[in-house]
Amino acid sequence: MAPTTTSPSTTPNTSQSILSSVYGGKTYNAGKTVAYVIIPFAAVAGTYYAFHHHQIEINPYGGFFWPGHGDNVHFRDEGMYGLKALASVTDNIQLEGNFGYVNHIENRFGLTPLDQSFGIRPTTVHGLIYDINGLYNFGSRPIFGTGVAPYVVAGLGGLSTLIEDGKTALLGGQIYTTAPATGATVLDPGPKTIVSDNSAFFSVNYGAGIKVTKFWGPMGARIDARGRTFPNFRGQTITWPELSAGLLLTFGEK
Repeated sequence: MAPTTTSPSTTPNTSQSILSSVYGGKTYNAGKTVAYVIIPFAAVAGTYYAFHHHQIEINPYGGFFWPGHGDNVHFRDEGMYGLKALASVTDNIQLEGNFGYVNHIENRFGLTPLDQSFGIRPTTVHGLIYDINGLYNFGSRPIFGTGVAPYVVAGLGGLSTLIEDGKTALLGGQIYTTAPATGATVLDPGPKTIVSDNSAFFSVNYGAGIKVTKFWGPMGARIDARGRTFPNFRGQTITWPELSAGLLLTFGEK
């Protein structure tokens, strides 16, 4: 796109129209986001009924992640909250479905003052994380009357964006810049990371953790550390570490 001289505008919806024109006006279906969230738990339910190991674990959790950065985006550090469900395939192997909610998927540095002066406004972007994973338990070790079980985990999933008060949001780069030679305000030719409401991004996750079972009846605890990689987040690779902990409720027997 050739640079063009522009002037500030205060007309309503300026931000939305500019982002949509640069992004191409792509739209996404909210129904797909709902399906992406449901599929992992449907797979866990199917595993529970398909195998004779009729044991299921429910793990509500809270945690934190520290996003890395790509070419022009660096997300802010943020908390995450969610629910995992696990069904046993064998004595050591489980299938896990995961759903997590992130309150902010936004650039930690915010928008440039120049973009804001031209009507590009900060937009709140929420994130929904969903994945289906395989988990291998190394066996439970009795410690002080409880069972402690280390494990490794890996799987596939994604992230969908939910945008407040708009259809698109600028997460990286900038729309406007100042031409060094003339001082005129022109469209920035650099890369931009723009997402639409319900945009979905493929991810892989991998990690390890510890379960503590039989702490009090069916109640135990779980600590989990993972890496999460998005190999194509608008042409960039983004990886972040995340740490979570929560209750572990175990029902049934293997």
